[in-house]
Amino acid sequence: MASASPSDLMRGGFGDMEVANPYSHQSAIRWDLKDEKLDRDSAKTAKNGPVYNDGSFSFFGVEDQLFAAVFIPPIDSTLKTTLFDDSVPIAANSSEEAYPGIAAGGEARNQMGFFVGPKEGDILERVNPNLSHVIDWGWFRLIAQPLFIMLRELNNKFIHSYGWSIIVLTVISTLRCSR
Repeated sequence: MASASPSDLMRGGFGDMEVANPYSHQSAIRWDLKDEKLDRDSAKTAKNGPVYNDGSFSFFGVEDQLFAAVFIPPIDSTLKTTLFDDSVPIAANSSEEAYPGIAAGGEARNQMGFFVGPKEGDILERVNPNLSHVIDWGWFRLIAQPLFIMLRELNNKFIHSYGWSIIVLTVISTLRCSR
């Protein structure tokens, strides 16, 4: 590591390794406070050597499809981040694949929070409001997110079964659209 400040390191290979091509589902993530946006980088970004990003970030970490592990620095601090290509052996086929590895630091004494858990909106929102942006709703965010919220509320408050909640939401949507 080229930085003189202490760093917290997270090796690649985080998340569900049982999915097909797990390395393709993992990326380094950071919420840039200056630009108010989420930046995602794959291991390929650092294939020619470490990539350094310094700035004010709400969080910095790694993600896969369902989980995130992030460092949460204190407010108004400058964070020095490093993304590197971390080759990790895969048990399924004994080959090495490139995963994003990260390091975060900046102050003489790092005092950062750390979150590891599922990409569940309510949990992410409670930990850090900007963390909810790591959920990738895709192109249909305007439709998918409200439908998911309605499904979750039906399940949590009334039906208590996602199977029946899906059926009830389908019936309600069909009745509303057929009018």
